[in-house]
Amino acid sequence: MSVIRTQLIEARGRQKQKEAAIAIGISQKHLSKLERGDRIPSLVTAWKIAEYYGKSLEELFPDILQKSRKQEERDG
Repeated sequence: MSVIRTQLIEARGRQKQKEAAIAIGISQKHLSKLERGDRIPSLVTAWKIAEYYGKSLEELFPDILQKSRKQEERDG
């Protein structure tokens, strides 16, 4: 199930997707897939995006962090 990541789209604001992607160090196609929820970023990519937009990982990727915490609890 894909979830549109409106928080990513809002963080980008009026900046063109291609410009943001280049600054982050990923392709425009990858950023598009992330924004549409078609892809889940690696932790490194998520960190780069959050840093570029001046946001926390929790703000931009709350679902990923929640899944990670639940997995840690299960793995103990």
